[in-house]
Amino acid sequence: MPFTHPAPDWNAQGAEPPESLRTNGWQINQKPPADYFNWFFYNSAKAIIELQLEAINIDQKGVPDGLATLGADGKVPASQLNVSAPPDASTTVKGVVQLSNSTTSTSEELAATPKAVKDAKDGLSAQIGILSDKVDDLKTIKSNKDANGIFTTLTYRRKSDDSLFATSVLSGGTSPKYTTRTVTYYEPNGTTVRKTVTYTLTYDTDGSLVSEV
Repeated sequence: MPFTHPAPDWNAQGAEPPESLRTNGWQINQKPPADYFNWFFYNSAKAIIELQLEAINIDQKGVPDGLATLGADGKVPASQLNVSAPPDASTTVKGVVQLSNSTTSTSEELAATPKAVKDAKDGLSAQIGILSDKVDDLKTIKSNKDANGIFTTLTYRRKSDDSLFATSVLSGGTSPKYTTRTVTYYEPNGTTVRKTVTYTLTYDTDGSLVSEV
């Protein structure tokens, strides 16, 4: 919306009043010189013209190519930038990507965070660590024999340094039909737990163990 009142056109430059007059103002019975009025009108007109030439009207506030305003989040809304929001990224299109901590997702639109990468690395390291210990390098110790002659605890130790590799403990149910076997794996230091796996034991009608799930 344009300005409705034109700036005054005043070309008589006049003479600038002294600082004392500009500081103290007109006094009673003092007659103002015409040049002082001309100076005031001339500079006021030029200042108004500058404002109208440089100012942005209120109708241009918050619109593309106008004066941007900040939203509640302290940022300029995309609608004022005269640009389209970038699309979501995919394997074929560049765009905005959402981060994810998941290590099991099969999405091709999410990006893994450093945490997700670390979790996946730690999980892989644990599996590699377990596989790196060969059965031939372990010795087995049985303990906690029950009334039926079943050892409920098996301890596996590395032959190289006698460090603890894993323990297998039977629990639940009634001997000899225990319902749970818990296997705990340890890091090479023999004290830090690497992984714990719990299996459910099932038996056939003859009481023979048929599965561990």
